[in-house]
Amino acid sequence: MSIVSSESRSVGSSSEHHVMFPMIKNPCFSKKEVSNQVDLNPAPAPDPTVQEALWKAKSAECHACHELVPHKLLYVCRHRRCPGFFEPKLNYDEPSTFYANEKVFCSRCTFIGDHKRHADEMEEAQPIAMKMAYSNEERLIAFEKLAFLDQEDPVDFMVSNEFRVTELPVLAVDKYLLYAEDVIEWKERKQKIDDLKTTVEQCRLDGSNFARECAEKALITYYGLLKTIEDSLKSNESKQAAPPVITTNEEPKTVSPSENHPKNEVDETTVRMLCRNLVLRFDQVRDEMRIEEALQVVSDKLHEASGTVENKLAAARMFREKNNVALYYPKQ
Repeated sequence: MSIVSSESRSVGSSSEHHVMFPMIKNPCFSKKEVSNQVDLNPAPAPDPTVQEALWKAKSAECHACHELVPHKLLYVCRHRRCPGFFEPKLNYDEPSTFYANEKVFCSRCTFIGDHKRHADEMEEAQPIAMKMAYSNEERLIAFEKLAFLDQEDPVDFMVSNEFRVTELPVLAVDKYLLYAEDVIEWKERKQKIDDLKTTVEQCRLDGSNFARECAEKALITYYGLLKTIEDSLKSNESKQAAPPVITTNEEPKTVSPSENHPKNEVDETTVRMLCRNLVLRFDQVRDEMRIEEALQVVSDKLHEASGTVENKLAAARMFREKNNVALYYPKQ
């Protein structure tokens, strides 16, 4: 049980006010216990350079006396006859640009300086700066679109069907920014918002590209084997339907190269599939490079594709009809 002594000491908080704290004595509290509670690893002293940078980031210059003052202690003038009259005309991307471009005044200039006659028409600057910075129409529209789940997008489709999320709530980014304590916290919150937007958009883009590449690879492989099987079956049917070969002692007949290698027929299914792959590749790269470079990329893809020359030529013609541009095939 602690015993409160009649002794007390005063802490001078200012030249006029004294704060009295009672001295508490506890006979059960030994010196050993006191030594055990001493922090042997005190926190390092803050870096003066960092502290100064933070101070400057949270402060702005008074338009009248040019003193550096914290944002929370700055005001704007609403008195129309005053040379420092503030009338909102612009929107700002962040609060710090507001203080850099508008006339703001410290408490001294507001209440005992040039503005004391209309001090009742002075208004705190920080709420105005925050409000003007958050009211960004493009940002609000962007986050409404970000919350929309498009069932034709592979990533959104998985979100809806695999994780059973039917809709995403629209983030109240405007209020989240509005209620920041200062410009430092505002920037931190803004960075979180930007990081989220970048992550979601990049995931959707990567998902679409990956799904397109997988679909293209699967279809090419599937139709490639389909063509192989069809050719094999046709060859077997031809052999079974062919008449028996009669051996004679006639002189061997010279066969021209063209007779040895008959022209292959064009397979419409393969041509359509090949053309579709070329169109997909063209749509994927044409926004990222000049049209000549995009056509070269698609032409290289056609050269590397498996299949007969006749099928490739037919696919190139079909591509030209669909896109009104010709591929570099065959190579000149």
